[in-house]
Amino acid sequence: MIVLLGYYQLVLQKQTFYNTNRFYLLGILLMAQLIPFIQITIPFRSFMESQGIMDNPFAAIFLTDTNVEASVSTPNYWIWIYFSGVIVVSVKFALAILQLRHLVNTNPSKKIRGIRIVFLPRSYPNFSFFHLLFVNQSVEDAETRQNTFAHEKIHIRQLHSLDLLFIHLFCLINWFNPFAWLLKRAIIQNHEFIADHRVIQKYQTESYLRLILSQSFKTHFSFTNHFACSNLKKRIIMMTKQQTQKYKVWNYVPATLLCGFLFITFSCQTEESNSQEQNVTQTLNLSNVTADTTDTFVTVQDMPVFPEGDIVKWINQKTKYPAEAQRKGLEGKVVIQFIVAKDGSVKDIKIVRGVEETLDAEAVRVIQSMPKWKPGKVNGKAVNVSFTVPINFQIKDL
Repeated sequence: MIVLLGYYQLVLQKQTFYNTNRFYLLGILLMAQLIPFIQITIPFRSFMESQGIMDNPFAAIFLTDTNVEASVSTPNYWIWIYFSGVIVVSVKFALAILQLRHLVNTNPSKKIRGIRIVFLPRSYPNFSFFHLLFVNQSVEDAETRQNTFAHEKIHIRQLHSLDLLFIHLFCLINWFNPFAWLLKRAIIQNHEFIADHRVIQKYQTESYLRLILSQSFKTHFSFTNHFACSNLKKRIIMMTKQQTQKYKVWNYVPATLLCGFLFITFSCQTEESNSQEQNVTQTLNLSNVTADTTDTFVTVQDMPVFPEGDIVKWINQKTKYPAEAQRKGLEGKVVIQFIVAKDGSVKDIKIVRGVEETLDAEAVRVIQSMPKWKPGKVNGKAVNVSFTVPINFQIKDL
C-alpha cells in the first residue's frame, strides 16, 4: 500500500485522469485488504520429493502445560490496544451517522428526481450522502444554487458515498496505520477533483471558486462528500490545470506492473526448487565407498539409529513452544536439514523452509541438543547421512 500510494502522490495525482485515479485508489484499498488472505502455491517439486529424503513427520509439537515456554499466560496488551482503537473509531462513526439522521429528521426537505434535498441551517456546508443532498438554507443566489446542485449531483450519480463507506471500514480495521488515513484523504480529494472538473466544464470558474471559499469554514462530516472539503489550494490548482495529454496514460503501466509484482511477492509461495539439490547431497556408487570418504548420502544400507528410541516422543519432550509465538498464535511446519556424521554427531543444521524466527530457532535448538546417533554405514564403513525432516508446530486447544 505504501509503494502504490507513494506512486499516486508523486505521479498520478498530478494528472487530470480523475476517474482512472479513482479506480486506482480503490484498487489499492482492495489489494491491501485481500492480499494477506490470498495464498498461491507455485507447483515446483520440493527438495524432499526430488531427493527421496525421509519425510516422516517427526513430531507435531502441541501446546501443553509441559512444553510451553514460561509466561504464556501474560496478557497480550497489543490486542487490547487494537480493539480499543476499533471501538473508538466505531463509536465516532456511529455518532456521525446518528447526527446525520437527526439532520434528516429535523430539517425540511423535498424530493426531486430521486434525490432528497434537505435544507440545513447556516452553520452547515453543502454536502451529499448517497441519495441525500444537504443544502445550506442561506444559498439564495440562483447561480450559486446551480453550482452547488451540479457539484453534489456528480457525487450522488457516481456513487462516491460507496467509496467513502469502504474506506471508512478500511480505516476502522487499520486505524493504527497512518497510510490508511492518507489513502482515505486521497480518495476524498480525488472525488472533489472529479466533481470540480465536471462543473467547470459547464459553469463559470470564478463564481464557482467563490462558492468553494464561502463553504470552507463550516462544520463537516467525515463520511460524506463535501462541497468545500479537501485542500483548497490543490483543488484550485487542478481546476486551472490544462488537460493532461493522452499519451501520459502510459504512466499507469508502471503502476500495473508494480501491482503485479507486489501481488506475486506477498501472495505466492513456492516449494523448494530442485536447484537446491546440488548444494546439499550427492549420491555415489555405493560399491566405491572408502573409509575416509567425506561425501554425504541420502540413503544407505544401514541407516543411522537414534539412541533414545522413539524420536517423536523425545522431540515432544525437548521442545518448548516459544511464548511469543504462542501469544501471537503462530503455527506452521519448520523443515530442517541436518547431517548425522560418521562419528554419530549432528552437524550442518540448516532451515530448509522456515515459519517464523522464534519457531525456527526452537527447531534448530532441539536438533542441536540431540545425543550422538549410531552412524549410518555402507559396506560396514561409517558415512555421513543427510536428513531433512519437518517439525510441525501446532497450538492445541487446552
